[in-house]
Amino acid sequence: MEALVLDPAYRGSDVEAAARSLPCPVAWHGGFRISVEGLRRHAGYRGQEYVDLGAAIAVGRILDPRAIGDAARAGRHDPQALKKVWHCLARFGSPRPGAIRPARSR
Repeated sequence: MEALVLDPAYRGSDVEAAARSLPCPVAWHGGFRISVEGLRRHAGYRGQEYVDLGAAIAVGRILDPRAIGDAARAGRHDPQALKKVWHCLARFGSPRPGAIRPARSR
């Protein structure tokens, strides 16, 4: 494996700490995020149920991979439903402001 690539939502988290304990470099990609308002514009993609779930787990009205991961670890939502929320984020989300290119670090 050349590198483990993380979303910048995980900077400074336990996920980053665990990744840095592995015998490979950690790289960062531009990240994905979408506002609750932006998510609501795409209810037809996977359905209103998943837009509502995304809105419920968003932090500060922003949905990103960390919010989805936190919801998955909490165990209060169907993992398949969270997967569909992820599909929405990956399809319609944008890079984080200031994200330019992956930066490798070890």
